Amino acid sequence: RDPPRDVLTAMARWCTAVIAAVALVGVSVAQAEPTPISTTTPKKHQVHWDPAWSHANAWDYTVTGIALTAAVLELTYFQNINPPLRWSGPILFDSGVRDAMRVDTKTGSALETTAWVLWGLQFAYPTVGDVPFAWARHGKQLAWDLLWQDAVTLSLAGAVDGMLRDFAGRARPDIYECLQAGGTHCLDSPEATRSFPGGHFANSTAASVLTCTQHLYMRLYGGPWDGLTCALTLTSNVTLGVFRIMSDNHWVTDQIVGGAIGGLIGF
Repeated sequence: RDPPRDVLTAMARWCTAVIAAVALVGVSVAQAEPTPISTTTPKKHQVHWDPAWSHANAWDYTVTGIALTAAVLELTYFQNINPPLRWSGPILFDSGVRDAMRVDTKTGSALETTAWVLWGLQFAYPTVGDVPFAWARHGKQLAWDLLWQDAVTLSLAGAVDGMLRDFAGRARPDIYECLQAGGTHCLDSPEATRSFPGGHFANSTAASVLTCTQHLYMRLYGGPWDGLTCALTLTSNVTLGVFRIMSDNHWVTDQIVGGAIGGLIGF
């Protein structure tokens, strides 16, 4: 179903305003504690590491091992089993948001693909982007600490998300519509009842908040770049979450709860 043109126009203006606001906040935060001006020869940018922070330790290794084991079991075994339908239908403002944001099938497919790409970039950036940078610029100790921060956060987010979706057994919006229409094969897909919480958004938010936390606390890049990196990853994350609603993969309440879980894990 094609949405009304005025809805799309309003959404476009809203997204533009959000991007501008987030970028402004990111730059302001990055410049809140400027590096003191030195009268001597400029020194290489140093990251901020609070002595009270612990380095990678046995706790990180243990949590990562348990979470990775759970995530692997989810992907290789439980992901292929249909969770029983325990919850079907909208709550609160789900129906209104769905009616306002849902797009036609072709557009939805393109948005879903884009959301997958954004999810991959969000998930990979802290490890593939920042860890090598930290090693080259600031030394292997910081890179090692960042690597294990990433490992704990991302593996835990994946494990928690998978277990909650298996337990909740909520039908996705299009599956609910199929059931309401009397369909007989609505629940054939293992993903049919894995709507709650929003998995992509939970994982992406964890990665996004992790990136912001590392950059704004440690100043990995220096200058305004840490704030801009945070602004970019938050904007990408919000876009992913909105696209998953527009493509009819999730109710808005799925995304709200998924984002809250991811944010708590990522911080």
